[in-house]
Amino acid sequence: MGRRYFPLVYPPSILAMMLLNINNNIISPLDIENKGTDNLSSDQLPACNNKSTWIQDWDFARDHGQYNRWVYPNGPYTAGRDRAFKPSSGSPYPWRTSWKWHSDVGDADCQVNIMTHEKLCNALFDLNVYQLLFYGDSLTEMMYTAFMNKLGDNVNVKGGHEGRIFCTKNGTGTGNSSSLRYEINVLHERDAGGNAFPRSPRGVYEISNKSQAFISASLSDRTIGIFNIGAHYHNFSHYR
Repeated sequence: MGRRYFPLVYPPSILAMMLLNINNNIISPLDIENKGTDNLSSDQLPACNNKSTWIQDWDFARDHGQYNRWVYPNGPYTAGRDRAFKPSSGSPYPWRTSWKWHSDVGDADCQVNIMTHEKLCNALFDLNVYQLLFYGDSLTEMMYTAFMNKLGDNVNVKGGHEGRIFCTKNGTGTGNSSSLRYEINVLHERDAGGNAFPRSPRGVYEISNKSQAFISASLSDRTIGIFNIGAHYHNFSHYR
């Protein structure tokens, strides 16, 4: 069997997670529940979405919305806006960091499980995944930089949009103090195609040679891929 990756695909309103092989043939649905994360069936999703909304929560902003370390600093416009921000009783933290997704559905599966460094490392270790690939347009780039900034002190950037996440798995050997240290390789690449680019050399969404090589170099046979494909391609014939 060829090397496999788990694509997280973000069209305009769809989040799909499937286990595919390198030829994009579906092997089986990813058994998320057995891997330590939430498992939502197609019947549950509409109920969660219809009774969910963004709410403002300043405690959430304090506990989860701030970066301990900016791995990728803001651009000049956003940096200038942040310098102008002055905390107040009505807005103790930047407004954009104060919103969270909340569901009125009682089912715990409809609630967002906040990502932490420990949770991420444990999930990837249990899935035998040591590589993450972000591939797409500017939205994917923002997802990548926010992801790395959120992990802050636990990552190292090699250069450009490529880096490593440092993880520790406790209790992997003999004795209570034993632990395993390992790294997760991360790569982000901008897609060069799409008919939103007037001089695009192609109109087909294809993973680049560099990203293909990144997938093939995995220490295991798995890579998680995060792709945004919604804005720049408007014909299903463009995907393959």
